[in-house]
Amino acid sequence: MCYLMYQTGKDQIKLAKGQNFFICNFSGHCGSGMKIAITAT
Repeated sequence: MCYLMYQTGKDQIKLAKGQNFFICNFSGHCGSGMKIAITAT
């Protein structure tokens, strides 16, 4: 599993096949729903 932080607003991410998860790193945001799971086929 890889954890990276993207901050420019122009970042491009190559998705791995299968599930890819993205979370917000601000305190309390992940617990409030600031997260997403994307399934790449």
